[in-house]
Amino acid sequence: MMCLDSCIIEASVNGEISYYYVRGYEHPITGYIVEPYMRDRCRKIRGRVSLCENPICRYIPYFGRRIPILEKKLIVSTVNPSSSYSQNKNRLPRSIRELLDILESYGLGLTGSWALGCERKESDVDLVVINYDEELFKMLESYKRKGKIRQCRFREIISRRRKNDISTNNNKINNSLLDSCFNTIPYTLRVLRSSSITTIIEWRQRYIDYGEIMLQAIIKDPGIEAYLIPARYILANARIIESSEDLPDNWHTEPIILETWRTRYAELTQGRYLIRGRLHYDIWRSQWIITPDWEGGIWCMHIEKI
Repeated sequence: MMCLDSCIIEASVNGEISYYYVRGYEHPITGYIVEPYMRDRCRKIRGRVSLCENPICRYIPYFGRRIPILEKKLIVSTVNPSSSYSQNKNRLPRSIRELLDILESYGLGLTGSWALGCERKESDVDLVVINYDEELFKMLESYKRKGKIRQCRFREIISRRRKNDISTNNNKINNSLLDSCFNTIPYTLRVLRSSSITTIIEWRQRYIDYGEIMLQAIIKDPGIEAYLIPARYILANARIIESSEDLPDNWHTEPIILETWRTRYAELTQGRYLIRGRLHYDIWRSQWIITPDWEGGIWCMHIEKI
């Protein structure tokens, strides 16, 4: 059984059924890195604080912390995005059908509450595509210019109430193509970069962990790289604010890549950012990688006008 990013797993943990999102493509041989999603099918797990107050969490050295690892022996069933879309297509709101028809040619899948059959009136339609080309993003931009893709009204209200929220600030500055509303219907879209899964053994041969780091850096125009999962940005003029470990004196002479699996950190526009995350050195590609996904964050400091 192989689960890609955004696949939902139903698992029995301590005699209780829970649901988890698979995150990423690099996993232990015996299980998957997951994010807790729902208990009892339709009771969403709220908040990042409780992420690892969970018996499935264990310490993983190269992440430097405890993260949720779901063992394959605990899996009851999986919700495959592609199959889920085929089964639920006719239940989805009619107002979003035009977008779905275009996305079907890119290997469209459905995940989230609509895939589990426990959606609410305000629930996002969570979509996944496994293929892409530049025409996909041109099409989304075209819908935005026509006014069919725009920021959801209720998110604008939240933005005014939560001025310091990281994801809210990013929604104000990004292009809002992947996390927005289509004809007033809220949706998210994850464009998966690759379908290859690697194991922890390969990971440990490839990366050197340099611990936690906080730095300021400039993101230049990333092009299509900003829209894929994981999103990748080349950082320029990086300046270290804090570091848990000593770095080589020449560390800044090689490329520094910001890589994130979180949709809320996709579509970042050109500007200066404060970034906190885990720093690794990729031996195979001779580049540094910082990821904010596990207890890190990205804060916008200045946006360049284009």
